[in-house]
Amino acid sequence: MNKNETDKTIQNIKSLVKTQPFVLWGILIFIILFSTFVLYPDRTANYHYKLGDIAERDIKAPRDFFIEDAAATLQNRQQVADSFQSIYDYDPNMSSQLSDRVEQAFAIPRRLFSTDREQKEGQAPAGAESEKGESLKPTIEMVMVTLEEFENALGITVGERGYSTLYKYNFSNEITDSIKSIISKILKNGVVANKELLLKEEKKGIILRSIGTISTERLVENLRVFYGPDEVRSYVIAASEELVKNSNKTLKALIIDISHQLILPNITMNRSETEKRILEAQSELKPVLYQIKQGEMILREGERVDETRLLKLKALSSQSAAKDMLMTRVGAALMIFFSLLVIYIVLIKNHKTIRRNHNKNILFLALMLLIFLLITKISTPSGYTNNLNLPLDITSDSLFLLLPLAAGAMTVSLFLGFEISIYFTLILSILGATIFSIRVEVFVFFLLSSITGAFWVQHCRERKIFITTGFKLALFNSAVATALSIYSSEINMATLAKNILLAASSGITSGIITAGLTPVIELIFSYTTDIKFLELSNLDQPMMKRLMIEAPGTYNHSVIVANLAEAAASAIGVSALRTRVGAFYHDIGKLDKPLYFIENQTDGKNRHDKISPSMSALVLIQHVKKGVEFAKEYKLGQDISDAIQQHHGTSLIKYFYNKSVKIHGEDAVKESDFRYPGPKPQSRESAIVMLADVVEAALRTLERPTPARIQGRIQELINAIFLDGQLEECDLTLKDLHQISNSFNKILTGLYHHRIEYNDKLDVKKENKPKETPKEVKPQESAKESNGKTEDTN
Repeated sequence: MNKNETDKTIQNIKSLVKTQPFVLWGILIFIILFSTFVLYPDRTANYHYKLGDIAERDIKAPRDFFIEDAAATLQNRQQVADSFQSIYDYDPNMSSQLSDRVEQAFAIPRRLFSTDREQKEGQAPAGAESEKGESLKPTIEMVMVTLEEFENALGITVGERGYSTLYKYNFSNEITDSIKSIISKILKNGVVANKELLLKEEKKGIILRSIGTISTERLVENLRVFYGPDEVRSYVIAASEELVKNSNKTLKALIIDISHQLILPNITMNRSETEKRILEAQSELKPVLYQIKQGEMILREGERVDETRLLKLKALSSQSAAKDMLMTRVGAALMIFFSLLVIYIVLIKNHKTIRRNHNKNILFLALMLLIFLLITKISTPSGYTNNLNLPLDITSDSLFLLLPLAAGAMTVSLFLGFEISIYFTLILSILGATIFSIRVEVFVFFLLSSITGAFWVQHCRERKIFITTGFKLALFNSAVATALSIYSSEINMATLAKNILLAASSGITSGIITAGLTPVIELIFSYTTDIKFLELSNLDQPMMKRLMIEAPGTYNHSVIVANLAEAAASAIGVSALRTRVGAFYHDIGKLDKPLYFIENQTDGKNRHDKISPSMSALVLIQHVKKGVEFAKEYKLGQDISDAIQQHHGTSLIKYFYNKSVKIHGEDAVKESDFRYPGPKPQSRESAIVMLADVVEAALRTLERPTPARIQGRIQELINAIFLDGQLEECDLTLKDLHQISNSFNKILTGLYHHRIEYNDKLDVKKENKPKETPKEVKPQESAKESNGKTEDTN
């Protein structure tokens, strides 16, 4: 996407935001949601006391509620844990697994005693049958080679001596059967890893859970039947007495040793499962509660908070929050909705200041409201917080005095006027006081401080006024804080001094914030303050210098129009400064083609003589569009841009229209092609610039400008503009037009007054002769023709 397409997209978005009504609904919904869920405080009783604090007021139970007996609940939980049977896992497959391991291990050396493989190889080594049919044994050295493999397969250490004993008996099946039988008998009974720990469960028994493909559980109460690790050897010996009665003592000892080493505990405690089941049982256990009746005194003023009272306060706070939160939020949303809706419809919607650029102005007000509400919320941890651990022992009772909410109203007053700032202050004070639990003194302080600051800063034309207003507001806030302290019966000198200091800080901070916020708002919303207008009224501004050098006639015309417009604005009570500056810049678009405007044609040649009337009209119309572009380029602000765009309204360029009709005929000429695109003046300031522009241009060509002729011509021009409908979208009344006409007449009569001709030499002899009436002197015409062309080409 190229730059032109990007700019076009941005312009479309801006146009959508400025004109579409859904933007207003979006702003309203956002403010309500933001205020309700982010800013609105928890209106439930959050009593922020700590153990050992002193109560500042009586606290009674507002309703019946229950409080948990934590000690009794904990005791019940412990009883559940103590009475719960532990879970032990029983592995029934361990015996078969160990038997398989024994078979696999003994199969390793037995391979050496096999005759099948040796006979296939056609040899008769050790192990082959003798003539008597006896098997030939492999040598001990050959068998010893398999010792390590045998031990790895068996999982225990046998040793060379024990392996030799097994070799002596050819690793017979009788040996493996004896070992497997002993293991099976012992494990069938069950071997526990820690019998001492198991016996602690003797009174309540255990849950024995078989693990494997099919999981079963059973309650075991006789726990002494299971073998412990220290008992296994004795039971192995006893079992071997029955199974290996006739064996050699050495072999018997070896069988006992191998069996004992192979036997592992097959009953183990499952701690995780036990704890899981205990927690599940405890979670189903309901807490032990006792009831607090409505009206019961929980805490008296001056009492020290102990553990019992603190427990009751916490219970009251938590139960109130659980019950009231939803209704509180819904009520807050409705309250904010109706407050905003009523103030908007009744006071703001049709206000003349808001009506122009309506959506943009509402968006600005919404942004300012959210910014200062957010400042309030961030600065206020809770409306019930008593100790914030801030300097000077600031509590929630006095924290609101420190908040610079007046800066919001002051900023709004600068851009949209004092009256709108009052409505803004009303909304901000209501919502700000809501954050502080709807305290009356908070609302009063915010309202009085904000309105006073907005009043003092409304006509600010110098940056230092912000600081001056800040100090004045500091004094006023201190007085209001004193009054509120007396109202709250806080006549303690230390508290009073603290409140005065906080209120004074708020006033000074408000002035500083407003000074810093003003240029940012000017940049974002293209607003122009009186300070900016005062800077632009300096004729040393780059644009005015260009106009003076490149189009001196237009410059001179703009200066005279500015003087006329300023006087007219003062006469009807609108901003003379804004009107004057708008008049200074209303014709800057002529810098694009200065020689096509007759006031800049010093060589006596009129460029319009060589082009068609329709082209001439396009050149004249173009100077309005170029003027708006120059205003954006030089960042002159929306107000000046509006004055440039509206100073011709949709008026007809009569001279070239009549000329075109004369050439082509009335049917061939469209009147719309010879009208300025507009819009018509939307404000009284822009309308005054239009009137001053037309009057100044027309009176340049007036022959014999006597006071009567000047007055008649002015009235004629104003009436023509009025009848053409150019003033129907602004608030000018007939009385205003009459006062504007009088102010124009006064200035122009002075500008074109008669002068007495003086002779170079004074004839003393003629001094006593009767004086002759001086001849009227006709002012020089500033245009090529005096038949009305100047009026149309300016």
